[in-house]
Amino acid sequence: MALKLNIGNINLPKLLLKLIDIRETDEYLYLKIDYISGNADSITLALMASVITEVMEEEIPIYNTRNIRVPVSNYSFSPDLQGQNFIEQGYEYLKTLPEFEGCEDC
Repeated sequence: MALKLNIGNINLPKLLLKLIDIRETDEYLYLKIDYISGNADSITLALMASVITEVMEEEIPIYNTRNIRVPVSNYSFSPDLQGQNFIEQGYEYLKTLPEFEGCEDC
């Protein structure tokens, strides 16, 4: 599981997008939980980011990806011990945050 965000929906200055190596041809930001730790009271997770560009080849979509450098950000949430696994809960938590508005599961 991961999250996908349309780069057109990212509200960052063009200079910052260039600094983190997001190009005009890139279409999506792909976010994946890279690290998770915690206990019954609090889970902390860190993200890895890639950019995705879709290329059509003979009417078949091909997805080119490349990792980008992003500042390390940790996110913490209180887990539901009776709920789905902690990684799935982490993705659901991220989708509630303003900076991840519009993210889709992928």
